[in-house]
Amino acid sequence: MIRALQTIVGKNADASCTADEAMVRGMGVQKSGGEAVFPAAKTCSNIFFVWKETIPTGLLSMQGELSEYTADFENIALGDPVVLIKPIVGERYATNQFGANAKPVDTNYLMIDDDGLFIAAAQNDVSTFYCEGNYDDAGHACIKFEVVEPHTVV
Repeated sequence: MIRALQTIVGKNADASCTADEAMVRGMGVQKSGGEAVFPAAKTCSNIFFVWKETIPTGLLSMQGELSEYTADFENIALGDPVVLIKPIVGERYATNQFGANAKPVDTNYLMIDDDGLFIAAAQNDVSTFYCEGNYDDAGHACIKFEVVEPHTVV
């Protein structure tokens, strides 16, 4: 899941891509042709957040109000159509798609790993995601971060 806490309204999002492999909404991906792909190595360059529309189908459409964390809404299968959201400097987000070493504490800079998860940046990494700490999203543990100008971690 990715939560838009402070974003620029009306920006374009690319809705013409499909998932190159199984993903979860809120992961960091790159664009390759018409596909959303995981980066080859940890990076903050040319990153998009992958999104899947919350549209109940089949029996889910009869169940009334559903959590946005419902697996059918969160999980993206190979070949599913996705929306790619480009983060812009000044925006703030929260996500539950972070690795064990992301250590959601203040003064952390984050990167996107080769599995699409947010991880802690290491010394000399250039990061554009400044971790602002933990974020509780209706009982789901997330980290919140701000999109910043490229910063070399010291």
